[in-house]
Amino acid sequence: MRRFLMCLGPLCLVVLFALVLSAPFGLPGQDSLAHVLILGTVWLWALYRPDAMALWSVVLGGLAAELLLGGPPGVLFFWMLVTYAIGSTHVGQPQAGFLASWVTFMLLVAGGAVTEWCLASLHALTIFSFLPVMFQFALGAGIYPLLYAFFMWEQRRPSQRMRS
Repeated sequence: MRRFLMCLGPLCLVVLFALVLSAPFGLPGQDSLAHVLILGTVWLWALYRPDAMALWSVVLGGLAAELLLGGPPGVLFFWMLVTYAIGSTHVGQPQAGFLASWVTFMLLVAGGAVTEWCLASLHALTIFSFLPVMFQFALGAGIYPLLYAFFMWEQRRPSQRMRS
């Protein structure tokens, strides 16, 4: 039961990001921001807290994100599963440090953006501009340090409360 409750944290965070960023705020790059935040959540939890990130929570979060967000169907869900698989199997990567996890995350974001671009271009039978792909990559590269800092702060916080 405790593991089930632990797995609700990342699931709720993914659903919250999808729900908030599916609202029509009119922010430029809002869809890209949602994808980066969701992939970042899955990556950080799978890499640094694999005990709290179960496959069923990735599947449920992916289904919720697919229902709430736009884009080619299944692309975000597929890349969430790929991100989870890579993050949960890289047991020694947290010791490799921030830079290794950042580069790997940027490659995952780039893979997702290129896949989405290819499918959208194929569906429309035209080649779209590559600028949105570069924007999503830059957004992922820029936002990951903030996600990482927040995640590490949040992971240390309960232990600091225990000492007090």
